[in-house]
Amino acid sequence: MSTPRLYGPIRFAYREHAAHVAYLYGLLLDGWQYAALLLLPLPQSLASPVFFGGTWAVVAAVAYVCCAYHAQRRAVADQVAEYVSTANLAVAAAREHAAAARG
Repeated sequence: MSTPRLYGPIRFAYREHAAHVAYLYGLLLDGWQYAALLLLPLPQSLASPVFFGGTWAVVAAVAYVCCAYHAQRRAVADQVAEYVSTANLAVAAAREHAAAARG
C-alpha cells in the first residue's frame, strides 16, 4: 500500500473520530490498573483469546474507517462532477449568448 493510500484514511479517521479515540484513551488510562490486575493472572489459554479479540477489533476498526473514507471520497467526487457539469452548461450558454449578441 502506497503512502497516499494509507495517509488519506488515517487523516480521515483522525478528523472524524478523534473525540471517540480521546474518550477511549481516557477510559483506558483511568482504568489501566484494573485491566492489568485482570489480565496478569490469567493463564495463557485465556489470555490468548483476549489478545486475538483485540487484534480483530483493530482489524474491524481499520476496515470500518477505510469503508467510511471511501464512501466520503465518493460523495465528494460525485459533488465535484455535478459542479463541473453545471459549469460546462454555463459555459455553453454563455458562448451561445455571445454568438447571438455578435449577430
